[in-house]
Amino acid sequence: MSFYLLDAIDRIGPGDEASGHVRLPLDGIPMPACLIVEAVGQLAGWIGLIATDFVSRPVAATVQRVRLHEDATAGSTLTLEARVRALRSNAISWEGRALLDGRPLLTLQRCTGPLLPAAELEDPKDLQRRFERLREQSDSSAYPTDIDGIAVTERLRTTDEGGRVLELLLPEAHPLYAAHFPRRPVFPASLLLEAQLRTARDLAGPDFLLLGLDGIKVRSFSVPGDRVELAVSKIDEGRDKLTCNLVCDTSDGRRISEARALFERRPGP
Repeated sequence: MSFYLLDAIDRIGPGDEASGHVRLPLDGIPMPACLIVEAVGQLAGWIGLIATDFVSRPVAATVQRVRLHEDATAGSTLTLEARVRALRSNAISWEGRALLDGRPLLTLQRCTGPLLPAAELEDPKDLQRRFERLREQSDSSAYPTDIDGIAVTERLRTTDEGGRVLELLLPEAHPLYAAHFPRRPVFPASLLLEAQLRTARDLAGPDFLLLGLDGIKVRSFSVPGDRVELAVSKIDEGRDKLTCNLVCDTSDGRRISEARALFERRPGP
């Protein structure tokens, strides 16, 4: 599998904006929300790479707000848009969205992250070649269809307070590390967050619909071989709304990420 989620960059410029797209296969699974967020972030990352002449690579650290408006469907083509609000020597901030047939599918607000030396993560010449391919508008589809089962589920347990903790063992070796990142392999935080969202949906129950995420913070990299604990707990439950706290730590206590998942009761018939 690949973890390059863009099929093409359709437009970039006049310096702070870009648009692209990703095609979802007819016989694959719909693209999960956290991977759509990842794809928009990758598009914003190309803006930063171009602006720094492939010297610095943006890495997502915080996303203040994600709102889900509609689900992606198999066989559809998603249009992605990103706009950089500020680019400094050591940090970037951006916003973006994904659209389906012109309708907002997902929106991201107040995203920020550091700029890391690109050469520490992968070969800058490989980055330039990939950018050229993305601008050539090829017919290939990059979206991976085999994202489930990448990490080994060691245990799912219920806490005394009624929350859930999913314990995962991240693979020592996997093809996705060739894209994330070849010189410094990192297990994608977006895949960990998606696993937490599945657990949160189960905890919320079928009567509640996921509206979005607030306060996503990626505090450190998760590396091959890490054992991680994905904790999900209810922190604010009302008749029609529910908020779940999402925390990811390594087994030795290092904080990987945190976020809040927002749910609303589904409309009645």
